[in-house]
Amino acid sequence: MIDLRSLVYRDDLTIDSESRAVLAIKCLAVFELVLIIATFPLWWGTSAFPQIPLLMALPTAITQVTTVCLMMACAAIVALPIKDPSKFITKASIAALVCSIVLAVSNQHRLQPWHWLTMLNLAWMIVLPRRDLLTAMRHTVAAVYVCSALSRISLTPQQGFPGIIVRQLLELAGQSGWEMGALQIARLCHLMTLGEFLIGLLLVSPKTQRWGALGAILLHGSLLLALGPLGLNHHAGVLLWNLCFLCLVPILFPFHRTVEKADSAYAPRRTVVLVATWLFPLSGLFGIADNWPSWQLYSSRPESWILSVHESDRELFPATVRNAIAAPAPLSEWCVVKLDRWSLEQTRSPMYPEDRFQRAVIQSLLAQVPESVRFRVNISEPEFPFWWQRRERPIETREDLRETR
Repeated sequence: MIDLRSLVYRDDLTIDSESRAVLAIKCLAVFELVLIIATFPLWWGTSAFPQIPLLMALPTAITQVTTVCLMMACAAIVALPIKDPSKFITKASIAALVCSIVLAVSNQHRLQPWHWLTMLNLAWMIVLPRRDLLTAMRHTVAAVYVCSALSRISLTPQQGFPGIIVRQLLELAGQSGWEMGALQIARLCHLMTLGEFLIGLLLVSPKTQRWGALGAILLHGSLLLALGPLGLNHHAGVLLWNLCFLCLVPILFPFHRTVEKADSAYAPRRTVVLVATWLFPLSGLFGIADNWPSWQLYSSRPESWILSVHESDRELFPATVRNAIAAPAPLSEWCVVKLDRWSLEQTRSPMYPEDRFQRAVIQSLLAQVPESVRFRVNISEPEFPFWWQRRERPIETREDLRETR
């Protein structure tokens, strides 16, 4: 049985850091297992939602076997002792990482934020010595808060998901959040974004990480209240993601100060890992890295492709998608196809928010209906380099859809 108090108060800080890092890997493996079960149709590959490969498509049977292997590897990571002289936990981490990559390569929809977080930390587990692992994991988690906050910079935050969360929190506090003015909600959204950004910065320094950890716990506790059964009753994946951080943050960032002894022999490798941990997600703000792997969470920055179909053509679509086709607005003949709702119904997971993925899903859906079906796509995308400003453009023909990038 793991004695958590001994992990916190040991005099040998090097051993303490190594044990703490392995415990964090175990925490991620537990939530990887739970989240795969919660979103099982996404991994089993038998839903009606299109499977869009990242590099190459694989037969369903292969991805199913790989999913089982990933779950077995994660279970092994959880079951193996923290002090593992035979390094079986490292071998299990290698197996889990290989399976994770194969599954993401065959369907980019599986690059869910929680899966990407697990992949990154498994990679650090493999390439870094144990005494450097905790530092790399801490920076990875700190980057989640910083980049997520930066991606939510917006001129109208009250119109996006942050506005919904703020209004719901106000309702839970006994205020009329849904009736409050847009300006007041916008200010609270900006304040929440600034708070998350500061949490990430506080987590970087050993001198302030305890305060950052406290802020992170309060943040995720608030999000669970707003998104849970007492609030918006959001889907299980989002709730488990926030619960994962509630468990992970106290492990990585104890409330007393610790000093890690770095291994000088691995200094170049450690430097490369830390630079990549920050530069890769920051590049996503300028359209280089994908949105979710660059931690753009609860953000309105990612590209949005809105498919609408003519009201008279909605019955020509497959039965599996009809529940996701909304009724037309008053005085309009166009019905919005809510692709994210379709994704949730079919895979129990939100849709991968990348423009190429949305385009491929729309193409796959239109390929299942007659050429005569009338549709239009409204694209909203961030300006470069000021990602909080957006430009709009329409698509109304299949030829334009094929040629648009």
